[in-house]
Amino acid sequence: MTNSQPLRREKLFIAGVLIELVVVEMAELKIKIPKELEEEMEQFPGVEWQIAVRKLLKEELGRMRELKAIVAKSKLTEKDIEELSDSVDESLAWRFRQSLKK
Repeated sequence: MTNSQPLRREKLFIAGVLIELVVVEMAELKIKIPKELEEEMEQFPGVEWQIAVRKLLKEELGRMRELKAIVAKSKLTEKDIEELSDSVDESLAWRFRQSLKK
């Protein structure tokens, strides 16, 4: 995926005002959501969901780029990561069991 590039620029002169339009190509994304989510969204008719979802996707992509940059600098092997993951899982399980005893 590449950054959106202007397809063309148009200049209009309307009522003594110069207006420059930049036409940008955009991809279309279709998603399926549960009926319950749709019903909740309908409770907010003033929200432009296309804009809200675009913003959320942009934020998530930013977080993913940051994570990718961190991982690229990592010296850990896949085996190291698996061992670390197992250790964290064991630690969390132990803490969970301890919380049940309280």
